Amino acid sequence: MSEATRELFETVAKVLLFCLILGLVLQLMTLGAVLGMGDIIHDLHSALFGLSSHESDLITAGYSALIKVFTAIFFLIPWVAIRIVLRKPKN
Repeated sequence: MSEATRELFETVAKVLLFCLILGLVLQLMTLGAVLGMGDIIHDLHSALFGLSSHESDLITAGYSALIKVFTAIFFLIPWVAIRIVLRKPKN
């Protein structure tokens, strides 16, 4: 692997790690919002869309699962793959 390619992979790995951290922060913010403002979220959803508390919980759980899956697929797996490739010794 050439030095330019190695530098490109290192840069991409840094960007992916930053995006992974942002995804984890987004997940923690969702958890904090649900735990801290659960009643407000339920009231807002019921007023705007006519959703019950159970339906609001399902939407929130689905959103959390979607963020986790997207974070893993688009940031974690490529970051790990690049780190494995960069672990190989220089030729």
